[in-house]
Amino acid sequence: DEATTQALFEHGPTAMVHIRLGPGKPVDPVVLIGGFVLNLVFVALLALFFNVAKAREFRDFARLSLVVGACAVVLIDGGDMIWWRETVSWKVWAVIYDFTAFLIAGHLLGIFMKERQTAP
Repeated sequence: DEATTQALFEHGPTAMVHIRLGPGKPVDPVVLIGGFVLNLVFVALLALFFNVAKAREFRDFARLSLVVGACAVVLIDGGDMIWWRETVSWKVWAVIYDFTAFLIAGHLLGIFMKERQTAP
């Protein structure tokens, strides 16, 4: 009943369980390929964002990747801590991963996408 559920929740501990139906492999090549494709899509969307934002110089790419990375971390990882009640100690690694993904991708795209300087 509702009162028992409330009491159990308040007393703790609580957990989130992920259930996969059907067989699987601990290291599945399909997962690795999917992760690679996901990263390609991420970089393509970030490049499109830089194009729409009219980033021209390396500092534009660096600044935009900092801001967009921070926004993503606040919304996604912060949302997980609020809505799913994930602990800060659990999410800190996701925050580091997510933020550095934006920084690294943004800086690398800045190296390749910046406008070339022409000699006077």
